[in-house]
Amino acid sequence: MDSLAVRIITDNQIIKFIPTEKRDGLTIERRPGGYLSKDAPPQAELIAEWGLSMHAESRRGSEVRNILVDFGYQSATLLNNMSVLNLDPASLDALVLSHGHYDHFGGLVGFLSAKQGQAQEWPAFLRRGRGLFLHA
Repeated sequence: MDSLAVRIITDNQIIKFIPTEKRDGLTIERRPGGYLSKDAPPQAELIAEWGLSMHAESRRGSEVRNILVDFGYQSATLLNNMSVLNLDPASLDALVLSHGHYDHFGGLVGFLSAKQGQAQEWPAFLRRGRGLFLHA
């Protein structure tokens, strides 16, 4: 692998006003999201909520792979943030669910329903383990 970029789609908070920085060969890029113009307010904005969703893009030579890791808590937030970040579901090569807590899979069904017929069939990776979908 030549490079790996991980983009946070949904998280508990959004840090808008800290500039992009570099640390030990790692670039931390922060984007305010939305359709920003000096002359108008944004049409859409990134939404923060309890939950996590990430987009991983790996590159090796001219080969690119895109993976969606987890789906956040609500599909509306996931779909909004993917739109604001210009992340096309058709570009995804795989979907990964890290574990069975609602803040990681809550947006999955709505995401699949909203994108039905618009994107390819994805391989899905589910981590196997004791108590994966059980709650104490």
